[in-house]
Amino acid sequence: MTTSETTSDQAQDQVLWTLEGLLELFESQPDGENRFIAQTGLAGADDRQVVEGTQVLAQAIVAVAKRFPDKSVRSAHAVFARVVLVGPPVELDIDVVSEGRSTATAVVTAS
Repeated sequence: MTTSETTSDQAQDQVLWTLEGLLELFESQPDGENRFIAQTGLAGADDRQVVEGTQVLAQAIVAVAKRFPDKSVRSAHAVFARVVLVGPPVELDIDVVSEGRSTATAVVTAS
């Protein structure tokens, strides 16, 4: 086996996520009118065991898009004040600030 084959085999063994897997991970399910539940994913072999902030942001965007199905997301801002641990699902609570015919503003809190 050549060095390039070994490197390629090692890279394939280290692929943890597929596009399909990521899209499933970003999914959020309704749990009331303004509440959604999202999974944190599988615990990996590393010691960190925290969910990346971008994953929570993506899940929040999906939840808001489902809450306002006739509108599109135009802007998103995030503040990550504390970690989300891998394991229990994330609860996404949507606080609707305003909702009109063509626009809406909401604040999403993850816990």
